Amino acid sequence: MKKTILIFLLILATLLCACENNDSKQPETTSEQQTEVTDLSAEDDDYKEIARRDPSGYTEHQFGLRGNNLVLDIDFPAEWKIEAETELVFSITADGRSVGRLIWGTVDDNEGWKIVETDNSMESDLKMKMYIEKKGSRETLAFRYRFEYEYTEQDAICTVTLLIDCAEVNDYTQKRLLLAPSLYPLRTDAGIGILQSAKKDNILILGNSFINSSSIGSIFREMLQKNGKAANVQAISRGYATVETYVTDSFMMENIRAGAYDIIFICGFYSTSEIAHLKTLKAACDESDTTLVIFPAHNESENAFTQACKETSLPSLNWKGEINALIKTGISKRDFCIDDMHQHSTALAGYVGAHMIYRALYGSLPTNALASSIDQSYVNELLGDYVQTGSIPLRDADAVKYFH
Repeated sequence: MKKTILIFLLILATLLCACENNDSKQPETTSEQQTEVTDLSAEDDDYKEIARRDPSGYTEHQFGLRGNNLVLDIDFPAEWKIEAETELVFSITADGRSVGRLIWGTVDDNEGWKIVETDNSMESDLKMKMYIEKKGSRETLAFRYRFEYEYTEQDAICTVTLLIDCAEVNDYTQKRLLLAPSLYPLRTDAGIGILQSAKKDNILILGNSFINSSSIGSIFREMLQKNGKAANVQAISRGYATVETYVTDSFMMENIRAGAYDIIFICGFYSTSEIAHLKTLKAACDESDTTLVIFPAHNESENAFTQACKETSLPSLNWKGEINALIKTGISKRDFCIDDMHQHSTALAGYVGAHMIYRALYGSLPTNALASSIDQSYVNELLGDYVQTGSIPLRDADAVKYFH
């Protein structure tokens, strides 16, 4: 009897083990069943069949990092609505639905996205890259555009990334997003300290009658005295003078070669023919280790100035350009130009030129008020924050959409 019970228990145990083994055993699968299909190369070009938006027009937008000077100017379809989502992201909607984002920096959600087409372009200092990317397959198949806009400001690389649904970008929109964006400064560069390494005990300004009419010499001398700087300043004004006028003055050239001056600011660029004379003057300055700076007065040729800078690689301060930039902000031209035959520069223009030279040489802004050469309250009233910053607004900062 005991033997019969023992045999029965052994059989029961065997059956229970068999049941447990059968329950735990997984059905065999093929490799196709084990791997979910996430990419089919045959679908790489399917984005070409997607119906695209034909915009009613395009709207200009400016984007920038708050505190930076450069802004990215870019045109979007008029139907796109741009709103801040976070400090570093703008959301893009169209027809009441989300269609994309604009992001400060590169994106970190590229996992699963496959690049199926690329293109790039360059506009001045702005690098532009375009990617068409695919994700999923069959029912989950999706395509998007990724545009990257890269530039450098203050030695830091800045990147703005646009992610947008493929259906939002037709051929013309693609071209505008890849080829048309550009960079603009909000304000001019004040050029603070760009000549700071130059010797400056003896400073010479050479030019035509605009040197005299603007009182730049006396204004600069007072500016130095009121701000605790010691230098000998000589400003020579000769009617209708050009660069050639001073190069053909043997006494002047002899003094220059002898090292009578540490730095010379030269006006007199009415035509590109003056460049040859500028090179002669540069050779004389090189003999005495004198710094030569191109410094065009308001009645001179912008083209001659630009070409002179290009051909000689000399440092420059664009006095003429600074005055014109201030006029564009709304200050009357009559405040800078005397109403005479030659539109001679006024003392306010002379203050601008002296301010440019001061901040370039000393790496700071003049802070103490002038009185004898020009009334500081008059200057402050007309020039506003230029007196404290040395820079001029070029675009409406309030129109910029800022990343924070």
